[in-house]
Amino acid sequence: MLAGDDISQAADSAWAGGLLRAVFPGLEDSQPSRVWVDDARTLTVETAGGAVFRIATTEEGAGALVREAAVLSALRGRLSVPVPDVQWQAFPTTLGLPPALIGWPRPPGQPFLPEYFGAIEIRHIATEMGAFLASLHQFPAEDLPALPLDRPDRWARWDADRAGVLSRLSEVLQPKKYRRAELWLDRTRAVAASHHESVLVHTGLSSGSILVADLLRRIVAIDGWQSAALGDPAEDAAALRAFGDRFTRQAMASYRVRGGRIDEDFRDRVMAYTGLEALAAAIEAIRIREEHSITETLRRLVEIIAAT
Repeated sequence: MLAGDDISQAADSAWAGGLLRAVFPGLEDSQPSRVWVDDARTLTVETAGGAVFRIATTEEGAGALVREAAVLSALRGRLSVPVPDVQWQAFPTTLGLPPALIGWPRPPGQPFLPEYFGAIEIRHIATEMGAFLASLHQFPAEDLPALPLDRPDRWARWDADRAGVLSRLSEVLQPKKYRRAELWLDRTRAVAASHHESVLVHTGLSSGSILVADLLRRIVAIDGWQSAALGDPAEDAAALRAFGDRFTRQAMASYRVRGGRIDEDFRDRVMAYTGLEALAAAIEAIRIREEHSITETLRRLVEIIAAT
């Protein structure tokens, strides 16, 4: 697998292009047009020839790509919205060989960008998104590859970083509000962790993973399956809140009509995941020591705490 310095090198277009030509010599126009790092485990390359590749940068990332390819294969043609069609994959079994990678033709359409969120036409996208989540959350578990159960490292990571967030909050909040924040963190953690029925969840829905076309009347693909897991459907519903209240209401109405299950504490868990996402953003900002991001993510976290 790649070491730290190699990860930086992997972000270079020339390196990625050379890797693709070496592993897939018949690939048409493999020169990267865009390269970006997904997380500490993988990076994504978009080629001039219209292909998208995910490349592992760690051994853990290679395992994640194996799961992602298996999930996409199982889901292909069985959800209400298309998913990437994996056509290229390489999973070396010996250390020192080129890193693991998977690829597919770039789906048509464009990302569901924030400037579209206020458009009247997004009702079509909201309805399709609700139908997509209903079909995803009802997908038969027995037809899936082995998946992690609710990303087992999540709670350990958040628990370990809780003190760092509280320390920064203590610098900007009065004692009474700080105590409220402390209690909110514990309560939110408990609510989100209380759900026991696990279904297939995407866990990474964002404007970049939703590709739309036809003047915002159709979702042409859902991407970003790196973190798919068996977990709480409320987590995917919480991700919709980034698109606005109207979008979320329309999507969840469609979700319910198409058989999506909304139990009695579903809304509480949606709010908990919304808060935990803000907490995760603050944790990441503190980790990379970006003061502007720390200020903004803590401000967002305080707003959410005040509203609950």
